[in-house]
Amino acid sequence: MTSPPSRTTGKRVEQVCTDADILRDLPGAGERGELSLVYQKQMAANGETAVAIESLLRWDHPLYGAVSPCDFIPLAEQNGLIRPITRWVLDRAMAETADLHHLSVGFN
Repeated sequence: MTSPPSRTTGKRVEQVCTDADILRDLPGAGERGELSLVYQKQMAANGETAVAIESLLRWDHPLYGAVSPCDFIPLAEQNGLIRPITRWVLDRAMAETADLHHLSVGFN
């Protein structure tokens, strides 16, 4: 038995998340609390001092679990959905990192 060509996700590997699922469910994901940001430190050359943080977007789909940004970002870009996602990321990152004045914040 061969597996379907579509991608599978973390929580329920038996569920297949297709491009159509992504395009249907991605609009409003931020407002529904499905999007989140995680932060990764960027270190100075000495390896001891954090000089920046990079914000990384994550999507926890209610049915499919963790959907890779490699899957949903290109579809968002190709289908005109990237602007509201970008606005959500900027607003959220600014709010969550407002007290980190000593660090630069990057967005990916």
